[in-house]
Parts: sequence; structure tokens; C-alpha cells
Amino acid sequence: MDIKNIQIFPKNENDNINIPNNYNLIINDSDLQKSKGLFYIEDTNGNKSYFKFSIDGYLEILKSSINIQRGEFITSSNTIHSTIKFDRYRGDYISASKLNNVVAKGYIPKDREILDRNIEKNHVISKGQMVKGFINDGHIYIETEVKALQNGGIDDFIQVETLEGIRLKAIVINGSFVKIL
Repeated sequence: MDIKNIQIFPKNENDNINIPNNYNLIINDSDLQKSKGLFYIEDTNGNKSYFKFSIDGYLEILKSSINIQRGEFITSSNTIHSTIKFDRYRGDYISASKLNNVVAKGYIPKDREILDRNIEKNHVISKGQMVKGFINDGHIYIETEVKALQNGGIDDFIQVETLEGIRLKAIVINGSFVKIL
């Protein structure tokens, strides 16, 4: 966030506020998620002084430049960088580093801010798919066929099952291989 200005003033204009040398600042999480809110300071004697705040800030975000369909990759060709005024926390915006690595979880209309909740990793392994599972421990390398019990993207942890029915945890390497942990 690029903060241009923060204003702090007493909650009541008639309050005569004396800031003590030692105090605790208390602010609710819900007030931290908005550009305007309340907080108070409390001195060692338990006396409280209430304040209002106002933040003039801007966020660099990614927006959809076209309608994006469910399962479509989020890329630089279907997004644009945009600056918006901060008014309240809506969720975590995706970063440019995620471009080309994630897909739309659902339909995203044109000019919509793209949040983490709108995307998911591209699943390179599907539930029920047979893949090669390997264990590499020092000089020992064992490879076997396993069935994926979950969808998974690269670097995701998923459950797999051997042909003998043994369930194991694995990390997805690519669309054909998982490393058994």
C-alpha cells in the first residue's frame, strides 16, 4: 500500500487529550481493515483516550482486462495493472508473480479486481489419475505406480494410494510424477 496521508484526531472534538509518556495503543482488527476507524490509548493507570483515524492510501492491483472463464490461466494478456484508493480490506489481491501459474476458480468479469479467492493452482494431476511415485533417499531410488486421491498442482501435497492400498503423502513434481514423503 502506498500511504499518502494519515490523519489522527480525538474522537470527540471537545476532548482535551494529554498523551502520557507510557501507554498501550489498542485497535480492533476490524478497524485495521478500513481506511477510517477508531483506536484508543491506555496509560498505566487504566485511563483511556479515544481517537479517530483516516488513511489516504492506494493499492497496486491486477484487474481482469477481459472476461475470464473458469479454468482459464491468469496471464499478463488477460489482466492489467491498476491503482485503486484503499477504502476497506476485501481480501488478498494476487501478485504479478502468480501470473501464468494459476487459473480462474470461476468466471471473472472484465474490470474485476482479482483476489486470491478467485484463483486456484492449475491442477496438473487429477483425482484418480495413475502417476509414478518415487522415493529418493540418498543412494536408494524406488519408483512405483500410485493413484492420486486428490487433485494437485505443482508443489502441492496430496494423498496417493499404492496398488496394494497403502495411503501415502506425496508432493506433486509434475503431471506424471510425485515424490512420496
